[in-house]
Amino acid sequence: MVRRIPGISLSVKDYWELDTWTTAKLLDMEKQIMEKEAEEFNDKKEYKERPKDNSEEMNSLVDEMTME
Repeated sequence: MVRRIPGISLSVKDYWELDTWTTAKLLDMEKQIMEKEAEEFNDKKEYKERPKDNSEEMNSLVDEMTME
């Protein structure tokens, strides 16, 4: 558990024995790390967002395939 937080490595048993405040803090830190990783991924030049709308060609192809 919580292996992505630098300097912390807990077994599942140790994690569940923590108090509520510490558990909430660790979960918050984990969430912040995940958000940072997502931002870094999205900022990469190789990453290209998928188009939200299909092209006319794709719409025509779908129409052809679904016609009765």
